[in-house]
Amino acid sequence: YLNLMFTCIEKSKSLLIDRQYIRKDAINSNIIPEQIVLREKELVYQYEKVYNKFLKESSDSIKMLLEINMYNIQLEKDLFVDSLQRLYPEYYLNRYNQNTVKLEQCQQIASKENRSFALFHWGDSILHKLIITYDSVVYSHNMLAEIENQLVSITNILTSKTKSNSEENYSAEKATFIEQSYNLFGFLFDNNQLQLDFDVTIIPDGKLNQLPFDILLSSEVSSNSSYYELPFLLKSHVINYVGSVSS
Repeated sequence: YLNLMFTCIEKSKSLLIDRQYIRKDAINSNIIPEQIVLREKELVYQYEKVYNKFLKESSDSIKMLLEINMYNIQLEKDLFVDSLQRLYPEYYLNRYNQNTVKLEQCQQIASKENRSFALFHWGDSILHKLIITYDSVVYSHNMLAEIENQLVSITNILTSKTKSNSEENYSAEKATFIEQSYNLFGFLFDNNQLQLDFDVTIIPDGKLNQLPFDILLSSEVSSNSSYYELPFLLKSHVINYVGSVSS
């Protein structure tokens, strides 16, 4: 199921790039009727709804039923996309003629470049994570509620325009940053930095797009440590960001 998960996430990310602009521009330019675009959006919603259920489900028997459901919806989507290619070729080329890599190709890139990929999908209530290296693919997930509060806290610290007006407030703010930054690293990478190669490509999603992964702390340290001494992820890895592996 890891291949299916990777393909779904990667295709979703690739198609999301400039999706709203392409749709709006096509309608305004009379390239395609608005009702056709609405039907397209409905099929995408149906698939993503079942897909999210599939990712949350632990029962193999129910997952098999959901896979069948996804397969049937995918068939309907494929037929719909085929009709777009015939009837609205300009829209089809702008919207769907995108090459997406497969999981095996991603691992080949990882091997060639000595690189790890950290792929995230922000679902309705669950954050799905794939850590991909040349010889392993590790899936894990967290409830969004576990992460969102820490994201808000650390974002507030990073974006605050006011400086602490006392040493006590400064120390408290630094202690909060150290705690939340290390906790976030644990949630996002399961405290397993050893899986990551020196070069790491982050493919964020949802609210993680606003998080600078570079400032995550890869090991636990005392709240009395200075900022200079902190084990920021950027000290042990070269990090870059992309919208999708295919990009």
